[in-house]
Amino acid sequence: MEISWDDNGSPRSAAYAEAIRNMSANSDSLEIVGVNVTGTGITIALSSPMTLDGMYTCATTPGNDVELTYGAALVQSCSLTVGYVSGGDGGLAAKGTFSAVLTSSDGGIDNLMNGQFDIPVTNEN
Repeated sequence: MEISWDDNGSPRSAAYAEAIRNMSANSDSLEIVGVNVTGTGITIALSSPMTLDGMYTCATTPGNDVELTYGAALVQSCSLTVGYVSGGDGGLAAKGTFSAVLTSSDGGIDNLMNGQFDIPVTNEN
């Protein structure tokens, strides 16, 4: 399981990560959570009325809901790709990339770049 990113050029990775999927006849949702050794957490949550597979942004897209949080920073913009691949254990893994521009709690800008994840999926349905 892996989730990593660059925060203003400094490499970061999660010491703990999980991906939780909830799929029904009317929607597909995925929540990815990662916490690094300093305790800063990143969460990516998205849902769609169709199977999640493709590119998404934090801007409001009809039918899709996308949210990225990073500590106490406020998101200005974000983009991500997500898909499901066969995991090493025979189950599914959520695999994709992400980037974001955020305003940190001190008013500065955080650029999250080169984000990637490949995490086994736990199904909640």
